[in-house]
Order: sequence, then structure tokens, then C-alpha cells
Amino acid sequence: MKNKGLHTVKNTGFKTPQNYFETFETTIPTTAYLKSEVPQSGFTAPKDYFETFEVTLPAIKKETKVIPLYKKAVLSVGSIAAALLLLFSLNLFKKDLSFNSLSTATLDSYLLNEANSSELSLLFSNSELTESQFIDFELDIDTIDSLLDNEDFDDLILD
Repeated sequence: MKNKGLHTVKNTGFKTPQNYFETFETTIPTTAYLKSEVPQSGFTAPKDYFETFEVTLPAIKKETKVIPLYKKAVLSVGSIAAALLLLFSLNLFKKDLSFNSLSTATLDSYLLNEANSSELSLLFSNSELTESQFIDFELDIDTIDSLLDNEDFDDLILD
């Protein structure tokens, strides 16, 4: 906000004293004469001030910790090895698992050992199906082909 309107300023703000350039030739020799007459500024230090002035600096000798170069090399090589081990342990180079790659024995083992009753109950709907509903249900060949061509089996299971 302070810079607003600076492009319209015509005056630089620098001024010279009145009649500065007219009296310039007379003021320079006068100034030089005064400096030759008064060689010192008038400010002096007391006698023997710097001889009696004592500064006591704290004598702290802090030793720096020196780490040998071979330790840095071991640390860098170790960190690279740890990063590579982590990379290979994450199984980044293995193929994705699919439903077709699971064996029936693996699925049975999971359902028997790992799944609890609440998880198993989610697999079944609340309505009971009768045997006649399976027998009387008919699908035409076009519906079966479209269901088999569909690659998203998860949507079919949820429907």
C-alpha cells in the first residue's frame, strides 16, 4: 500500500542547501584548513584504559565428536540394503491374486478356521430358498452368455 502512486512522483526527495553550488568553491578550502588545524576529533580514551581493561572469556573447550568415514559408509550401505529388503518384502513383483487362482481347499480352510459366524451369515440371505424355486427357475441362453461374458463377478455375487 505504501508504493501506491510512486509512478506519478516527479520530485526525487533529495535537496541541496540553498546557495550550495555558489559557495562550493569557498567552503572546500575552509573545510580543508579546519581539518589541518584540528587533527584529532576530541574523543579520547582514558589513560592506560586498554592496558587495564580485562575481558574474561569463558574457557569452554568443547570437543567435537569425530565420526570416522567408514562408519558413514557402513550406515549408507546399511540403509540401502534395508531399503532393498523392504522393497522385495512388499511383494511388488508378484502378480495380483484373482478368484480363479484360489483353490477350493484354501477357501474351505479359510471358512472353517478364520471366518466367524457373523461373517458367514452375511453370505446367506435372510429369505429361505426352497427346492422348487431352483427347479422352476429358467434362464434363456442369451442371459447365460451375457452373465458368463461379464468380467465383474463381484457385482453378480452382490446382486
